[in-house]
Amino acid sequence: MLKTFAAAAALSIAAGAASAATVVFEQDFNGGPSGLNQTPAGFTVSNGTVDVIPCCGGQFDFYPDNGLYVDMDGSSGNAGRIDTASSFSYTAGQRYTLSFDFGVNNGGTELLTFGFADFDSSLTIIGPDADIFFTPFSVTFTVLTSGTSTLFFEAAGGDNQGPVIDNVVLSAVPLPAAGLLLLGALGGLGFMRRRKAA
Repeated sequence: MLKTFAAAAALSIAAGAASAATVVFEQDFNGGPSGLNQTPAGFTVSNGTVDVIPCCGGQFDFYPDNGLYVDMDGSSGNAGRIDTASSFSYTAGQRYTLSFDFGVNNGGTELLTFGFADFDSSLTIIGPDADIFFTPFSVTFTVLTSGTSTLFFEAAGGDNQGPVIDNVVLSAVPLPAAGLLLLGALGGLGFMRRRKAA
């Protein structure tokens, strides 16, 4: 159930857009502390609790050799929500890709909701019914108004076993070359039409 990512507005394209995606936000959680009911690097905990694992002498390590990652249902019986510590700007008409690794810590399925806090947008996914390997997940979307926002992840439940996330990356995706050519041609036609009318 994907909601609209923004309200309608004019499309603006910068000339000579880069051919590679530009990273807007990136966090692998390895730069912060680990522990139960901890705040992950690059985020704030705005509701409930989350765990940054592995921790506690290796007692909790569901994905060995992957560095630190976040269990979204911390150890307090109150599933957590995390928001990026900083807001970022988004641009009308720009395509973005959000990707992250997704797993579970209990071998069952888990629900994870994520989206943008400053406008009505979210997506809920069901985690894999296994806890052997992370599953890469990504979604690409276009925003229709400019603004700023934080990115959030939120779990439901309260059994201290939740969805697990790692390697969060939000990137601005360049418009394909064909799209730039088409927009340039349409812009040129509009300019010529205005000149004739003058």
